[in-house]
Amino acid sequence: MSWTKDLSVERKMDIIFYILLIITLPFKLMNSEYDKVFSIILTFFTVILTSIVFSKIKIKMPTQVYFIVLVFIFLSMYLGKVINFYRFFPRWDKFLHLISGPILTLMGYIIFLNLINKKVYKGINPVLGILFGVFFSIACAGGWEIFEFTSDHLFGTNAQNNSLLDTMGDIICGTIGGTIMGILMYLPLRGKNVPFFKKMMIDLEETIVKK
Repeated sequence: MSWTKDLSVERKMDIIFYILLIITLPFKLMNSEYDKVFSIILTFFTVILTSIVFSKIKIKMPTQVYFIVLVFIFLSMYLGKVINFYRFFPRWDKFLHLISGPILTLMGYIIFLNLINKKVYKGINPVLGILFGVFFSIACAGGWEIFEFTSDHLFGTNAQNNSLLDTMGDIICGTIGGTIMGILMYLPLRGKNVPFFKKMMIDLEETIVKK
């Protein structure tokens, strides 16, 4: 699978998600689960907003990244909120923070490739881009907790469970996930045989930097 951009594929993924939400909606309405109905509507608009952002931003983002983001929305908002995985699986939130680390590290690395001047790219140590991705991931983990803290105090929500332990646990999980992703991206640079990540790094460079 080549890490290249194909908008038609992205639209097909959107449609599949919309159909899933539309199918789920009547069941929640019949059961008077109006909080779940709200979550479905919120998920619907989140997918629309994600699609708009990816199509309008000047940063080149491969289709695979869009797919990964949609999968994360599915896991967190659909399975987590609509299907109630947060209640069924007490560690579901920590799992999501853990996998958000690799996703954000990858996005940070892609942002770095877009920002770098093509003329000087060959003279830059590729480790710098990976470090940028990892620190971007850690910063996002901290930023999300600031958002939850603000929401809890302004709107009376309880996203952080009134617990410093929960907050730090989320940040640590995101940091661990992002760091592991950074290591896996670094291994091919050291000549280690990690085929998937080696191909990913080559495809990203050819798609973003060399075009």
